[in-house]
Amino acid sequence: MEQITLKTKIGSFKGLSNENTNSFLGIKYADSKRFERAILKTDYTESEIYDATKYGPCCPQIRTYIPEDPNSMYYREFRENLEFTYSEDCLSLNIFMPKDALNSSGEKIDRSSKKYPVLIYIHGGSFTRGSSAERPFDGNHLASKGLIVVTLNYRLNIFGTYMGKNLMLYDMKTAIEWVYKNISDFGGDSQNITLSAQSAGAMSSQQLIFDEDVKKYVRRAIMLSGGAMLKGIFAPKSKFWAKSFYKSVEKDLKNRGLDALQCTSQQLFESFHQICKKRPINAAILSVFPTFDGEIVKKSNVKNAFKNSQMDCFFSVTKDDLQPRSYLEKSAKKYSEKSKKTGNKVYLCYFNRGLPPEGKAFHSSDLWYFFGNLNQHTWRKFEDRDYEISNEIMSRTVSFCKDGNINPEGFAEIKAYEFYELK
Repeated sequence: MEQITLKTKIGSFKGLSNENTNSFLGIKYADSKRFERAILKTDYTESEIYDATKYGPCCPQIRTYIPEDPNSMYYREFRENLEFTYSEDCLSLNIFMPKDALNSSGEKIDRSSKKYPVLIYIHGGSFTRGSSAERPFDGNHLASKGLIVVTLNYRLNIFGTYMGKNLMLYDMKTAIEWVYKNISDFGGDSQNITLSAQSAGAMSSQQLIFDEDVKKYVRRAIMLSGGAMLKGIFAPKSKFWAKSFYKSVEKDLKNRGLDALQCTSQQLFESFHQICKKRPINAAILSVFPTFDGEIVKKSNVKNAFKNSQMDCFFSVTKDDLQPRSYLEKSAKKYSEKSKKTGNKVYLCYFNRGLPPEGKAFHSSDLWYFFGNLNQHTWRKFEDRDYEISNEIMSRTVSFCKDGNINPEGFAEIKAYEFYELK
């Protein structure tokens, strides 16, 4: 890859350029202090050229301190042979753009009559782990189809969910605001942003699209294996459970002679991890999921979800998704049918393509096709048909981001998606 420099209104960024796309990685979108909300970053130095040629650090998590089992499923799927850096100062994003969004000198082309639609992607990971630098999330292939693709890091586990403060959601909201205010300098249309996400990211997006500020920034949403979670185990929780859990973490820290605000990242995570191991799995889940805080997550949003028009949405679950699959499927179908009655374009599909060689479509397996990174998998040997499916999915994703249309009749012909007839 060659290097390229882009001058924007907030500063100059040195990125990477290949045959079809340009990318700018690890751009800091916000500052934050421990257990406090993110603050949008605006104080870039115009005279300095910022290095945007490598991914930024991801939030400290279990694999930061305890090596992963090399035989574990998602290590082999997403992270095998990759190296990551970790820091509480992890609020960065990555921008992938079509080659012609910049001219040969690296300056933005005047695209006032034709700007690219923008897709923001939020990774999953049960609110405890994950990174935008994992293998499936390379945005170059998808961007080459005609999108500005943005991926991002946000705070996780105790760093993002302490005392039910929903810091992770405020991180995401701040990133969306940054994109809205700055993406035009990268060839993107700030008036045509689609929020996309998977699993915990989709659960977050479901709450974010209710937020009045986010509605000003985002026009439509794509939620894979996690949208429509308004009730049940994957829905927002009361702050009571989170506070109870984190008081136990603070007690553990105190017993070790430590303070939550002053200790190191590792010491803080160690106490969090110890309490997780002592509590039933459901208690740990209750502590890290979004909580009703009366601001970014409101009970009234859930209660009145279908009284007003929302936005165009595309929901998907996989063939062998989280068990029982029927829970994700039924929730998405119920939400989709109600949402469509408010006058929006709403699509719901069932991804049934089994990955070679075992032929299973597990939770998040569709991401390889969504981003078009089949050739980056370390050990699966995808067939020509898989590449055809991936190209079709990317094409329809671009179409949805442009104007909210997917044309499911033709889409279904690829035999990887089954579309539901919504009432």
